[in-house]
Amino acid sequence: MTDYDSNLQRFEIQVPPGPKRDAIIAQYMQMIHRIGLALPTDAMTGEDSVGPCQLLNFGGFYPMHELFETWIAQEDVAGYGGKLLALREGKTCPEHYHRKKTETFFVVSGCIRLWVRPENNLGNPTEIVLEPGMTYTLRPGMVHSITAVGGPAIFLEFATQCFPEDNIFTDTRIGNNGII
Repeated sequence: MTDYDSNLQRFEIQVPPGPKRDAIIAQYMQMIHRIGLALPTDAMTGEDSVGPCQLLNFGGFYPMHELFETWIAQEDVAGYGGKLLALREGKTCPEHYHRKKTETFFVVSGCIRLWVRPENNLGNPTEIVLEPGMTYTLRPGMVHSITAVGGPAIFLEFATQCFPEDNIFTDTRIGNNGII
């Protein structure tokens, strides 16, 4: 288990094991396989190459908060990583930002709505809608949330190295005072 996984479990932002979690993950797997994608495996061993799929509910404070993620790569020495992410219709990854990480999203299927604003700007965020084939890059300090609109969405994240303490949520009930 990586330090990242330890933090996720310690702060209980994952959906607990059980029939409900299994049913939701099955829905995500169907979404992914329906469009012809496969989850990452190691070419030499045929085993999961980077860790288990995670179903996050960010403490369960809001029923619409949910994100399915699986790592494609997390290369700490080289300083980059990638994830396959999915949201069911209407589900949101809540508002957060990173002080170190730059990330680019690439929409594979469905449509996502990003709400984006600078960290020190408490004004209205900018709405950005991404459809299949579109990309958007977030620089450090850009506060953002992501919602699937008009149906489920599958997208990729390509990023500089991910540090657990660099996931800072504006709702301080998530994680340890907003940090996971």
